[in-house]
Amino acid sequence: MCCRCIIRFAPPSNGQRSICFPGGRVDFACGRGYDKREYLPFHVSFEDNQGIFEEGLELVRELWQAEGRISHHGKYYSFDDVRITPKPIQRPLPTYVGSFSKPSIELAARLGCGLIVAPFAAAMTFGGLKQVADLYHEACAKYGKTPGRLMCSYFTHFADTKAAEDAARARQIRYYKECVIPALPGDPKTAPPSYRYFVDMVERLHKVKPEDLTENSVLLGSSARITETLKKVEAAGFAEVILYVNVGLKPHNQVKDEMARFMAEVAPSFADGRNIAAA
Repeated sequence: MCCRCIIRFAPPSNGQRSICFPGGRVDFACGRGYDKREYLPFHVSFEDNQGIFEEGLELVRELWQAEGRISHHGKYYSFDDVRITPKPIQRPLPTYVGSFSKPSIELAARLGCGLIVAPFAAAMTFGGLKQVADLYHEACAKYGKTPGRLMCSYFTHFADTKAAEDAARARQIRYYKECVIPALPGDPKTAPPSYRYFVDMVERLHKVKPEDLTENSVLLGSSARITETLKKVEAAGFAEVILYVNVGLKPHNQVKDEMARFMAEVAPSFADGRNIAAA
C-alpha cells in the first residue's frame, strides 16, 4: 500500500467537484489492469481484458445515468431489469480511465472521460507526459468529445544529499523488481496483443539503472527540484498529481515526514496549495 497525497494545479473546470475539496462527492476512476494474477481468482479471461473493460465501463456509466431499470445482453455481461441505487448526484459522474496504453487512452476519449497516467509508463511507451496529453487530445477531437481533466501519479522521494538520492533510487528500483516485473508471468510471446505494451515495459525495467530514473519517471530530489518538475507537468496540461510516497519499503516515519514536507515546501508553489495553507 502506498501512502498518497494529491495536489491540484487549478480549480476543476466545467463545474466538476472532487473528493479533494469540501462539498465534493465521488469521482470514479478505473483501469483494466496489467497483472494477470488479479484476474485469476475471478476466473475471468485475462486475454480478453480490453474487451471486458470497455464493455464494463460503458455499462456501469449507462446504469448510473438511467432513470429506470435496464437490460443488457453483451459479449461479456448479460442481465435483465437492473438498476443502481442510490443514483449519483453528479450527472454525469466524473469518470477517469487509468491508462498505460493507447487503447485505454482511446477509450477515455471516446467516452468523454478524464485520464490518469503514470509518468514512468508514459515515458517508456510514448516518450513523456506531453506526448500522452497530445495523443489524448487528438483522440478526443477524433470522437468529437471535449477533453476531460488529465491527472498523473508520481513516485516521490525527497533527497538533499548524494547518499539520500542513491538510497531513493535503490528503493525505486526495488519497487519495480518486486511489484511490477513479477506481474508478467509466463511466456511473453503468448501475451494477448493488448498486453504488448506491458511486456515491452517489463523488458526495459529488467535493465533499468539508477541513472535512468529521471524526472520522466520519479519526483526525486530537493523541494526546489520537485517543484520545478511539477511546474513542467502543469505546463504539459495536467491538472492534478497523485503522489506515491511509501515506495520500496521506505520507513513509516520517513513517509510521514516527506508527506508533511511536500505540503509545507512544495504545495504552496501551486494555486490549491496556497489555498490549503491559507485555510
